[in-house]
Amino acid sequence: MPADTTDQHSSLILPSVVGVHYRLDTTKLFTNSEIDNFVAQYERADVSENEIHAFLKDHPKFLFALGAYEDFRSELVFPTNGGSMGLPPRLRLDFLLKDRRGAWDVVELKKPWLPADPIVGLPQRLRFSVPVQDAVAQVQTYLDELASPSVNDWFRESGILLEQPQAWLLIGRDRDLPRGERRRLERHLPRNVRQ
Repeated sequence: MPADTTDQHSSLILPSVVGVHYRLDTTKLFTNSEIDNFVAQYERADVSENEIHAFLKDHPKFLFALGAYEDFRSELVFPTNGGSMGLPPRLRLDFLLKDRRGAWDVVELKKPWLPADPIVGLPQRLRFSVPVQDAVAQVQTYLDELASPSVNDWFRESGILLEQPQAWLLIGRDRDLPRGERRRLERHLPRNVRQ
């Protein structure tokens, strides 16, 4: 396919259908090498959160694959209002992702290998394990703090407009969990947390 060089990004012009032209930014595509590196990193039983974070920071297109995201911020430390509730005076977000409309969402990373199964309980009463529930509570705390007017103002001064942000929690592995079970369990997550 011929490459379009009319802008600073590499792109492909895809075949048109009834006069409609499609353009695909090739910088958003994954190379085999990038996918292999990601899989190798994620498959290591001893991989740390810091290593996963560094990889995603260097290869943000893996984060952008979560939705229509086009920009990110990494390791944002922000002041909290929770001092009276026992929260530290500052919290750190792993990533904030900006979508095409300008809305920002939160991404919290955890290790891909959990010390126990992420799903526990009897078949008729399956639930997320304690490490997953703790991570969900952490993300919910972040979202509650981000809803505070003073915290929201702090981000606005930094050029980040937060309007009802959603959160992505990247934790564990679900390859052995049937889709129906996972979706049923996800219904029990807070509405603004995706896993």
